[in-house]
Amino acid sequence: MANRNDKRTQGAFEVRGDPDTPDKVSRYAKIIEAVFQRYWKKGKTEFTFERGELEQVCEKLQIQVPKNLGDVIYTFRYRKDLPKSIIATQPANRGWLILGDGDARYRFRLNKLTHIRPTNGLLVRKIPDATPEIITRYALTDEQALLAKVRYNRLIDIFLGSQPLPFRITCARKSPITGKSRSTNSMSDSIAEGRNTSCLFKRRAVQTCSVRSRLSRI
Repeated sequence: MANRNDKRTQGAFEVRGDPDTPDKVSRYAKIIEAVFQRYWKKGKTEFTFERGELEQVCEKLQIQVPKNLGDVIYTFRYRKDLPKSIIATQPANRGWLILGDGDARYRFRLNKLTHIRPTNGLLVRKIPDATPEIITRYALTDEQALLAKVRYNRLIDIFLGSQPLPFRITCARKSPITGKSRSTNSMSDSIAEGRNTSCLFKRRAVQTCSVRSRLSRI
């Protein structure tokens, strides 16, 4: 049961966060709908908007401004379908996507590929679930829970024929195209960025191992 600090307790673990309650999703839908209606006209295939406009829309609609404005965009990019009023404007063979377009800027774009769906007729290969029981028990329903299953079951190794070696180290980087900051924690990312980033990861990995070694002696 949630308390004043919006904490959810599951067994011995306490999970902090703002769950996707119907009220919150409904409020987010009104906000994104209002932003969409600001720019959309029949025949228009793309347009940009800024994050600050979400706050302006909230004031106009007299809606409480979300603590994390970016979560409004994130919700409809990765977690929930766009509101029905927006989907109704889509042509038969295209769908709306929300893309990054720089610092605190986003772009609505009509695109042919909006969902990745399994191809009918392909062979289904069953794999025993190797996810640790404690992870399965306390996992939520977000994308991080799915990524945990992908990693523990080594699905990338099996289907792509490669062996990714993840580091438990993160390095924040900003894309010069989308302006989006993200953290990387895989060897493939460090190799793709070139020698300097790779050396940075190696140096930080050595430092981390050194710290763990000293802690083990205590």
